[in-house]
Amino acid sequence: MRRTKRRTPVRSGARATLVAATLTFALHRPAHAQASNTGAPDSNATVHASNVMQREGWIVGPTSEDAGYAAECRQLVQGLGLERNVKFLGFRPPDEILPQLGVLALTSMSEALPLVVLEAFAAGLPVLTTDVGACRELVEGRTAQDRALGPAGVVVPIANPEATARGALALLRDRERWSAARGAAIRRVETHYTQGQMIEAYRQVYREASAWRA
Repeated sequence: MRRTKRRTPVRSGARATLVAATLTFALHRPAHAQASNTGAPDSNATVHASNVMQREGWIVGPTSEDAGYAAECRQLVQGLGLERNVKFLGFRPPDEILPQLGVLALTSMSEALPLVVLEAFAAGLPVLTTDVGACRELVEGRTAQDRALGPAGVVVPIANPEATARGALALLRDRERWSAARGAAIRRVETHYTQGQMIEAYRQVYREASAWRA
């Protein structure tokens, strides 16, 4: 449910994060559902195919950047009769919206390194994403040391709604898998994507570029 890619930097608590200025789909954890001491949603918060009318998907992000695309999304929801289940929330601060979610879904057709995934990780939120750009290495790890942390969600093929639905259900129905993904998300972003590491990586790029000879 995303097409544009610009993002706006914000700060949430002690962690520097980025809020997506795009349309991002997320599965809402109902307010009445209580979390366990591991942070995983209990059985009331899981998504059941036979009980989908009690669940919601939230599309978060400003619609003014591509009003035509936003209108198409709304028409699709209406055409499928899902107005009660799919909500367009507009822009929401990450520290307000992320704690209410069970899974963040990024179903892009193309990406580079989507910062909204790191934002979700910093909030301890598992991510379901399509296999584009650097999404797989974000979710599953880039190096052997990184991969040893475990998957922080699920990676699915592009434009495959059935696989996307199965991936979301696999996370939300399995308390242990959800908790493991949550833990991996936090460890990955705190171990491999700190502000200092990012600054040093950019400095290294500039050092290498300055050493090039025409």
